[in-house]
Amino acid sequence: MTQVQAKDRHSEAIWGVVLILAGGAFLLSNFDVLEADTLWRHWPLAFVVVGILKLTAAHSVKDIGPPMWWIFIGAWLYVSVFEYFGLGFSRSWPLLIIGWGISTLWSAFTRKPHHVWD
Repeated sequence: MTQVQAKDRHSEAIWGVVLILAGGAFLLSNFDVLEADTLWRHWPLAFVVVGILKLTAAHSVKDIGPPMWWIFIGAWLYVSVFEYFGLGFSRSWPLLIIGWGISTLWSAFTRKPHHVWD
């Protein structure tokens, strides 16, 4: 099995688990066993979970960037939705620019040098 095929299987397995958990939560909500509204309020954590799962599949240092973006966006959304530290969307958007800058630096230092004569 190639690395691409293994990555595709890993992604499919992740989405399968996510769908099963979401369906189970909604089914339990229909039977009044679980209150889905309470769970649904924490939707930004889905970004964090996806990021963590992608992070576990990273094979090198340069593969860490995209999963960290998922985690960062999820954390930013969570903080903004619940207005932790007084940071709603209108006050926390500069964090996205800071994250973009960190991501750009990360890419610059983890990219293989490109030589024109190669």
